[in-house]
Amino acid sequence: MNMQIDLEKGIANVGDVSRMKEVMARAKRGERLVIGFIGGSITQGSLSSTPQTCYAYRVYTWWKETFPQAEFVYCNAGIGGTTSEFGAARVGTDLLAERPDFVIVEFSVNDESTEHFEENLRILLSFVSVPYFTDESVEKEQGIIGQEIGMIEDNPEWQCYKQLMKGLYHHSPARTPIAGSVESIRQITAQTLYDCHKAFYTPANMCLVVVGDVDGDEVLRLAEEVLPKTSGPLIPRDYGVEEPLTPCQKETRGRMEIAMPTFMAGFKCPPQHGGEEQARSTALGELAIDVLAGESSPLYARLYSQGLINGSFGCSYDILPGVAYVYLGGDSNDPNAVVKAVLDEAQRLVKEGIDPAYYLRLRNANFGTALKALNSFEGIAVSMAEGKFHDYDPYRFPEIYDSISADDVLDFIRENLVEERCAVSIIEPVSGGAKE
Repeated sequence: MNMQIDLEKGIANVGDVSRMKEVMARAKRGERLVIGFIGGSITQGSLSSTPQTCYAYRVYTWWKETFPQAEFVYCNAGIGGTTSEFGAARVGTDLLAERPDFVIVEFSVNDESTEHFEENLRILLSFVSVPYFTDESVEKEQGIIGQEIGMIEDNPEWQCYKQLMKGLYHHSPARTPIAGSVESIRQITAQTLYDCHKAFYTPANMCLVVVGDVDGDEVLRLAEEVLPKTSGPLIPRDYGVEEPLTPCQKETRGRMEIAMPTFMAGFKCPPQHGGEEQARSTALGELAIDVLAGESSPLYARLYSQGLINGSFGCSYDILPGVAYVYLGGDSNDPNAVVKAVLDEAQRLVKEGIDPAYYLRLRNANFGTALKALNSFEGIAVSMAEGKFHDYDPYRFPEIYDSISADDVLDFIRENLVEERCAVSIIEPVSGGAKE
């Protein structure tokens, strides 16, 4: 694929790369290296779908895959809300004490900058309320988005996820990748964008969240000044008729240039329709899959020790408009054996129950993760916007966790983590990927 990306525009100063080359030389020699990161919530991975999908872990994974002969230690000192000043104060104990050989520093959004706040907010509101599209700008953006689609199409995890959605759902829009395709974006014109803007980018369909030491009345005054005085009607959403809870296709397969097979298994769950019940369902679903197959679970330890999974394995519960599902997956030389072990473990838990101490530990850990997200301005803003659009109070999560019992978790597993609701997506190496 002929990709034309100007990487130089993303580099302010190359600096002295001699020490980085030396670190890579040490990795080639098979030495032990500490890969370190420090920053705020972006480095911490507070909004990543799994700890393994944050940028820091992906960089760490690159080192491991590029230099398999070396031993690497992952040191992530990212904490939500960290400013550059606070980062300088804790870098010694949180990062340098681990004697890192390679470090990435990220301080993107937390440093105080109120001098131009009003000006920046005014520009932002103008961007979303006063559209300007030309055929030339659309054509240029089509090229950029086409390159981005091409990049993600080369990602085996993305291909695996696309296959899974088509395997799980019969006709839901969830089957269609949100980025579209190169062919579909070619049909977009400037008038298409103007029509979409008129329909959706209206005050009635908008939520503005500002987090920080600001004057709320002043923010409201500025918003009323910049945004249109009138608004179009709310656009009714139509996600099609409700899906059956059985998958469209039990198994889908594809092939790519990869070293070993990668897979995802999905379990269809009843769709959610907003309100406090959706917030509770999210907490319950995430807790249930952590109990079953999270990194602290007996199943994870057993599969890891047997060599059936590696550090790429992850699991989660996700809600999209009109659909909800549990998914898990990663690299494995025997994906079907992993899926069978998951189904067997689900049945064992339903039959034998959950160890009370284990359940309490995981519930407290999930509650702690939700609490820690309050350290992130970005996390607060996102949760407040989601709560507004889905009609629930994001700050009632303590009451939600108090309402969830071990029996609730078992009921979720009993109803949803069953073979009848399962679909499997597998991407195999072009060479075939023999089992070990």
